[in-house]
Parts: sequence; structure tokens; C-alpha cells
Amino acid sequence: MKIPAINKIYNNFSIKPPAATAFLRYNTTEIIPEDVFVVPTQRRELNHVTYFFRNPEAFEFVKDYVQQTFPHKVNVVVGGCSFGKEAWSLKMLLKDKAASVFGFDIGIGAIEKAQSGIFDLTEKFMDDYLCFGTPADQEELKYKKLFEEYFEPVSIKKPPDPFEFCRNKVKDFRVKKDKEGGCKFAQGDILKLDEFLEPNSTHVLTFRNALYHLTNSTNRSEKISMLNELCDKIKKVLVKDGVLVLGKYDINPKGTSEDCYMANGRQLFEQDGCKHLLYDILVEHGFEPAFTEKGGNVSVWRKVGD
Repeated sequence: MKIPAINKIYNNFSIKPPAATAFLRYNTTEIIPEDVFVVPTQRRELNHVTYFFRNPEAFEFVKDYVQQTFPHKVNVVVGGCSFGKEAWSLKMLLKDKAASVFGFDIGIGAIEKAQSGIFDLTEKFMDDYLCFGTPADQEELKYKKLFEEYFEPVSIKKPPDPFEFCRNKVKDFRVKKDKEGGCKFAQGDILKLDEFLEPNSTHVLTFRNALYHLTNSTNRSEKISMLNELCDKIKKVLVKDGVLVLGKYDINPKGTSEDCYMANGRQLFEQDGCKHLLYDILVEHGFEPAFTEKGGNVSVWRKVGD
């Protein structure tokens, strides 16, 4: 099975056709072949956990930053996009900017699901307030209204979903006709970013809660090499003042509830594992924490200079 090559429909990103990669199989996770990553000790399974408006504090910060920094239309790229829910979340939040949103994932099964335009919501999961029950606060109410503007319920007879992991109630939604094409999706590898994105073409690049796929090795030199390569490629595709958005679990390796916000310009990072290495390498490659008039968010890093 092969994802069609990206064509001119993605010209907002000046995307070059990617090299397709064949995958062995997928189930609740996707298993990736040995030739995908350079370092053989890296994680071989892709975890596709995702939901709409995930960790919204970072996306709200990006919305404010984009409105403050870029006066015109912006290009947003979502790496490790899974089924596309976070890509669509950014599309909805940035609707006033008419943002072009492109998502890629190394998992072909995830990309097929994202391209289908059909999304399911599961009762008792993180985003169930969008169709089950009542939003808990004004923020959830805002997201629910945005969701209803872009998506409509649909009844679909379909075979069992290989990604379905529970037996709670599930409702299916599809992108509304007038919103179709708002997000584009294709298979892609974050470490081959420069093969399908042109230099200085992207205003926002997210790669959230996925670094563990690249830094699973316990070898420190392997981690440093991988993170250096990643930062080189990300810096190349971002425009001046463009931002890299990481996940709170990339910043906080112990996965606690603390989001490690910026405070008076101090970087509140854990000092162990690749998280501290990541901070050092980002600074070495010309990144710094991004700020808006409201403050900063430790997950969002700005490219300094050209």
C-alpha cells in the first residue's frame, strides 16, 4: 500500500515529492521496518494516541504568537500528526489567519485515516466533551463551537478499526463540505524534512510528544547526533521568527502534571536525560524560547535570524 505522492495541491508549502516508504503492518500501533531510522536501537513502534485540542495551552500560545508576529497567511506543518486531530485543531484555532495546514507522519496507516476526513470521538476520552456531555468550562465550550463549525456527525458502517482500543461509545464525524481540503496529509519522516519542505517555507512546525521515537537509545552520543540532525533540518525549513512547538512530555520527561511554563525568562527544564540535551542543542542551533505580550511557553521555540 502506498500513499500517493504529494502534488501541486500542496503548493502553499513548496513541497517536493517525498520518497515513499513501505510499511510491514499496523495494528493498535504501527511496526516500522529496520531501514527507516539510522540508529538501530531506536523505538520500532509508533504510538498513535491523539485527540482534538490536545494540551491546548501550547496551541493557544501559538495562536497569540502567530497573530502578533506574522501579518499575512501562515504555513503550519504538523510532524508526527497521527490521525490528524491536532492538525485540524490548529486549523480551527487559526481560522482567522486562513492558515494552510499540512500534516505528515511516518505511519502509513495513520495517514490513511487522516486523509479519510472521518474522525471518531470516544466517550470518556480527553476530547469527549465535543459530543458527549457538557463542556466543563468556557475554554471547552469555545472548542466545542469551533468543532461544530468544521465537523458534522455521520453514520458509517465500517469494519472494526485496527486502532480502536476500548468499547466505550464512539461517534463518527466528518469534515463539512465547505471545510474539506483545509488540512493536507501525506507520509513523511521528520528526519527527511528537507526532502519535502523547501527552505524558509514554514511559519509553525509542531512535533509534539514524539521525540521518544528518535531518542529511545540510552547512548548519549546517539541522542546528541539525532537531535543535532533534527534541529538542523527544522531550522532550515522555518522562516525567520518561525517556531518549533514541542510537547509537554518532550520537555518534562517524568510526565508529571506540571507544564514547565516560562517564568521571567528562566528555562524550567528537567536536568536529566535528553531533555537537558535538547535545551542545549536548541540554543546552539539558534533557537530561543518564544514570547508574546502575555508571556512565554516553554514548549515553543523561536528561530532567531535567517
